[in-house]
Amino acid sequence: RPARTMSDGSNGAGLPAVGDKVWVDPSGTTEYLATVVDIDASMGEDSYVLVRYEDSNYEAFVAPSDIARPFLPSSPRKTRSQRPTVTPSPVSTEEETTKARAKRKRAANSKSATNSKPAADKNKTTSPHFDKKKKAPAAKKKKTVESASEKSSPATEKQKEGPARKRRAPSKKPASAKTKVAKKAPIEEVPVAMETDSDNEFSSEGPDDDVDRPFQIEYSATGRATCKRCDEKIEKGTLRVSHVPLFRGKPGFKVYRHLQCAVFSEEVVTAKDVGGYKKLNKQDFMLLVERVEESKIEVQKENEELHPDELVNVGFQGEMRSPPPGLTATMLPFQVEGASWMYHQEVFVPEARGGILADEMGLGKTLQSIFAILDNRPLLQHCKPGCKHPPSSPDLTERVAEEKLWDECTTEWIHEMDLMDVPKHLIPKPRGKEPGGGARAGTLVVCPVIALSQWKSEIEKFTEHGTLTVGIYHGPKRASETPRELMLKYDV
Repeated sequence: RPARTMSDGSNGAGLPAVGDKVWVDPSGTTEYLATVVDIDASMGEDSYVLVRYEDSNYEAFVAPSDIARPFLPSSPRKTRSQRPTVTPSPVSTEEETTKARAKRKRAANSKSATNSKPAADKNKTTSPHFDKKKKAPAAKKKKTVESASEKSSPATEKQKEGPARKRRAPSKKPASAKTKVAKKAPIEEVPVAMETDSDNEFSSEGPDDDVDRPFQIEYSATGRATCKRCDEKIEKGTLRVSHVPLFRGKPGFKVYRHLQCAVFSEEVVTAKDVGGYKKLNKQDFMLLVERVEESKIEVQKENEELHPDELVNVGFQGEMRSPPPGLTATMLPFQVEGASWMYHQEVFVPEARGGILADEMGLGKTLQSIFAILDNRPLLQHCKPGCKHPPSSPDLTERVAEEKLWDECTTEWIHEMDLMDVPKHLIPKPRGKEPGGGARAGTLVVCPVIALSQWKSEIEKFTEHGTLTVGIYHGPKRASETPRELMLKYDV
């Protein structure tokens, strides 16, 4: 903190003291009254002063050179918004030197001789507390202009009064127009506020409508946000709805959704319950109204109670499979049912080819998966595509059906690569005995790192030795230790 203010208005370092009121002129044209809050005088000429403006209560850092002069409490100056447009009072010249008076007199005479813009001088807002060396010529000029106007002819006075009457006349027309509109307003029947012709309802002016609103609607300022419902990018300039959901009873992070993806809570009854609706145009406001009504229907459907028949557990109605060869574990009835359902989904439901086994932890999901791997084990994993099968094979029908499935999978894989625009140089090419992209392989298990060893030990525990070969693809050297041609040979 600087030292106490001295008699000359400074603190010994050429800076005001904390708590002083000063006039700040950052633009060089207009002065503002401010209070000194803090000073950093450790940087010498580069020091900065933190001030708080009296008009707006806004704090800002200013350079010492922007402080015009200290505030004179003996003659308080009105703020910028309170200053009337009047002719300034003449400045006392008792303390002025003879040289300064002569200089101001010459400047006033030269300006009064031209008399180019007397009306502009009349509208200037000045104060007797400005620097005397700067404002004394203006006072002289005002006095000269007033004396010249007193000597003007009566015709000149009429010309002055003419524009004044013309300015007063238009001021009455808007008042009468407003009165007429106010009288006609009750006659118009407007059942819904959003259908009125007034634009004030959708303008940004007026009170803030974003306070204590659970949902906010706005035009997307950027294109980086992702919709929480459809998982697509929200383009810049489109409507988006923001919401802060609760996480463990406390407000979490703000999430965004497209307007058509937003589902409002029961707190939102009308579109005006959504913050930011005043900043929308009429067309977008109507879209918000429609979405609020659609959201009510969706919420109502979610709150409807389910029919009791929908909550009855339905058992698996398909064939119950026997334990496959190589499995050493003893399966429980519900585990056999789950493994049979998995086999049914893979073989007899081609549109799904699988499903979700959602048993609780510890009920044997890994064991049921091993059951399904052994029960639906591929026969032609190690065969080349298009190889011939002996007609006398007892499982010729299964081989032909599986060969067809491998061809379909290869076609779908090629289509998927084209759909995702995968560069061709990333797709493996056949080299000698090594097949190209979309090669035949075993069962792929994707699991956390902590479960890698557990999966391998479970397979070795519940299967006979040599029934399934297991390879682990993990680590910084996984590409060299487990190359692609070696991965194709593993069963799991």
